[in-house]
Amino acid sequence: MQAGWVMAGGRQWRWIVWLGAAATLAGAPCQAAEPLAQAAPQIAVYYGSDVPVPELQAFDWVVLDPARVDRFDARQPAAAQWLARVDLTPQVDAMRGDGWPDTAVERLFVPLLAQGYKGFLLDGLDALQRSAPQTANAVAALVQALHARMPEARLLAGGTAWLDTLAPQLAGVVMPGLVRERADDAGGLREVSDADRTARIATLRRIGEQYHLPAIALDYCASYNRACLRDTANVARAAGVTSYATTPSADMIGIGRLEVMPRRVLLVEPQEPGTSANTMPAVLYLAMPINYLGYRVEFADAYKPLPTATPDRYAGVVTWFDGNAPRPGAWATWLRRTMGAGVRVAMFNQFGMAMDAATARSLGLKTVPGTPSGALTIVSRDPMVGFELQPHPERRDAVGVRVDPNLPQAQSLLRLSSGSYTYDAAAILPWGGYVLRPFGVFRMPEVDQARWVIQPLDFLRRALALPAMPVPDTTTENGRRLMTVHVDGDGFASRTEFSPSEFAGQTLLREIWARYRVPTTVSVIEGEVSAEGMYPRLAPQLESIARTIFAEPYVEVASHTFSHPFNWLRTVGAQSSDESVDDRRTDTASHTVAPALNGSLPLDPTALPAPQAPSAPPKSQSPEPLESLQSLQALQALQPSQRPTEDVGSDVYGLNIPHYHFSFDREIAGSIHYINTRLAPPGKPVRVLLWSGNGQVPPVAVRKTVEAGVLNMNGGDTYITRTNPSWTAVAPLGVDKGDGLFQVFAPAQNENIYTNLWHGPYYGFSRAIETFELTDRPLRLKPLGIYYHMYSGTKVASLAALRQVYDWALAQPVMPVYASDYIRKVLDFRNFAVARDGDAWVVRGDGDLRTVRWNGAGVPRLADARDVAGFAPAGGGTYIHLASGSARFAMEAGQEALPYVREANGRLTRWQRSADGRTLSVDVAGYVRPFIRFVNAARCRATVDGREVAGVHGDDWRIDLGPGNPARRVAQHVELVCGR
Repeated sequence: MQAGWVMAGGRQWRWIVWLGAAATLAGAPCQAAEPLAQAAPQIAVYYGSDVPVPELQAFDWVVLDPARVDRFDARQPAAAQWLARVDLTPQVDAMRGDGWPDTAVERLFVPLLAQGYKGFLLDGLDALQRSAPQTANAVAALVQALHARMPEARLLAGGTAWLDTLAPQLAGVVMPGLVRERADDAGGLREVSDADRTARIATLRRIGEQYHLPAIALDYCASYNRACLRDTANVARAAGVTSYATTPSADMIGIGRLEVMPRRVLLVEPQEPGTSANTMPAVLYLAMPINYLGYRVEFADAYKPLPTATPDRYAGVVTWFDGNAPRPGAWATWLRRTMGAGVRVAMFNQFGMAMDAATARSLGLKTVPGTPSGALTIVSRDPMVGFELQPHPERRDAVGVRVDPNLPQAQSLLRLSSGSYTYDAAAILPWGGYVLRPFGVFRMPEVDQARWVIQPLDFLRRALALPAMPVPDTTTENGRRLMTVHVDGDGFASRTEFSPSEFAGQTLLREIWARYRVPTTVSVIEGEVSAEGMYPRLAPQLESIARTIFAEPYVEVASHTFSHPFNWLRTVGAQSSDESVDDRRTDTASHTVAPALNGSLPLDPTALPAPQAPSAPPKSQSPEPLESLQSLQALQALQPSQRPTEDVGSDVYGLNIPHYHFSFDREIAGSIHYINTRLAPPGKPVRVLLWSGNGQVPPVAVRKTVEAGVLNMNGGDTYITRTNPSWTAVAPLGVDKGDGLFQVFAPAQNENIYTNLWHGPYYGFSRAIETFELTDRPLRLKPLGIYYHMYSGTKVASLAALRQVYDWALAQPVMPVYASDYIRKVLDFRNFAVARDGDAWVVRGDGDLRTVRWNGAGVPRLADARDVAGFAPAGGGTYIHLASGSARFAMEAGQEALPYVREANGRLTRWQRSADGRTLSVDVAGYVRPFIRFVNAARCRATVDGREVAGVHGDDWRIDLGPGNPARRVAQHVELVCGR
């Protein structure tokens, strides 16, 4: 490792730095002169059955008990390394046998290594030393055998026995606690005496100084109490050593040097039969604000048993009830248990149970007898009320509850009165808060719109007592708003109105894609393009066009399925009998299309099965020029009752392809295989499956994309405009489908919606600019997502709208990326870990998401930051640029004097800052016109790939790096040297 630099990326650097700490403290150059314990690997112990991977990956090494874990794969990618606990105390008799230690290695350790564990905690050493001191040689032989057989495995000693002998083969030590220790196997605890505490602190120091090993004391609190855990861990911190405090059963995420922030919110709503989670009000309205605040949404159906929400991983519970819960008694019991565990709850619309005096009292409320006798008036309201719409009280919505005036930390947010009848329609309480109907979201079904009455971000922050923390952000990278372009394949077989010999894809290639050459994810529907589809005689032409498009370096290959299913939920149970569907959380959908606007609706032109009308050709025939388009226009002219239906039990789920019977595998894996083998260039396979139809896909469909090894996207209803200026029209990142499955929503809506379902005006997509503006200011809620269909290439007006949108978008400070890049950021968001380390923050993800947003005051302190390249203000916050998937930084007031990256149009693939902070070495790789912009650079010189950058520059210095490479990111090395 080069002296004077700390390398970005990878995980091994931590241990290298720790081993070199003595040299560093003696004066060797280093980026941050951290205390010894900060550089050591962070170790956690977790013995629960359900392993919370996102939270635990904040640590470097995590010890699990393989005998207790359930449905956990230690081979899954994660920032943390998983170590297996192996209790040696039952092995006393085996240690006396002739086969020791080889038999134990083969029977106990080799299988665990094969399962993906990277090392072992050899537990029970102190107990063995006390009860069977004669086993010392056997234990030493085991450690030596393990080290010889699997030298890459990390070995932690569970105790300090025989440390002089074992230390050369060890990677670390876990020893008894400093405050409390286990008194028995039943979970009893006893206080550690002052004398023992002093001795153990000395032992921890000796392990580091003499053996150069990281060590932690395993401490306990009687139950999960964040204050107790924090105080317990601080005893070690104050002594300059490290402990890890957890519960007696170690089945909760504990606190050591790191305190992991819970980033999950449980969203509870009854999911009525025949509906999709995608269209539930809680998902439509609440998930986006929760995402913006930095939290991962997990959906729970109140009709089913609710999961346990624990305070170590859940920041809160948010509920949406339009009446009582399906089982009010069970709901009340679950609610009491959850609140009792310390998880705060925010309730919308109704409480989900009758508010009798006892129930109200348990929530810190008083019941108000009677009903309003006249019109309700506003007595008082908090500034957060009246956000997008002023409150309009209705007597029929009144719920007779009022905040107990004697309750501390209770505050009315909206008090209404009618004569002697006074109630609180919204309030903050010690357990959370509530806002009653219609003062959360006011729905206006007559115009298919809604408005927030209460400011959702402010209410959720206060009700859930959310702390200030860095928020993982999916909209921005290196100070530039992300821009995606993705194209659904609908209408590939349609010919253009202005050039009947040309197909839509040819026109888009010439007029849009080749002109702008930005990363573009393009899909086709196999049933529209291939010989097995609707137009077999056109297949040679269409396939040739598709091959030409997919060969372009700026095109990412995607599938839009085989038959373009319209109503995905109706496909469950209708697939071929040779496929089994294991779908324990399948939603079913009614025939009615939800009012919410979705991806490509059943009125998509050029994609629907042709109507049984004289103008429509038989599906087995190829259309003549313009015939496909004319049949679509004929379809649009039909009344809704005349259009093809999607009856349960029929095969009319998508395009009317002869002899086809619906199959999930054919739609997903089959279409992917077809594109990979017939259309895509070698080495350029399908990366993304873009959902078709209403986008309300069942879990089994998402699972099929995972099995096929592709990402998924589409659905969501981001359609905020100046005529619908509401956050209720901004979709969340996606929707939880259960069992680890997640449907990623498109960043914005497509032209089908802006053109009134392709009825015109056909230039309507130009209004997407309004959406892009309103999702950027005052808060940046979304990346800039240009999303349209092939049929936009068939009309002069729609092509003009596309050019207008592209021209506007590329005039903004954007970073063009592929849809797959964005999707990976969304998935990384869900697994991202945020933790406190004293006054600093530690953030860690998979490396795809490279920005965290800070909504408070201050800027990152760069002098001792790790893997922070810079920052920039935008969209309501400070956007902090991460140089890798893991970073550490503290916030401070004032201006930063060191040079840093203000923005870069490309990914930072390598990053170094010198010990004095004044030399930056960075690799930048961008798809389109990459550049990097430094500030505080007035007295600096720079080189690009070793060549001096000429010209005059000031404090703010932009260095252009050429045209870029849309086929793949090619890094260019930039070095900035200042003040020398």
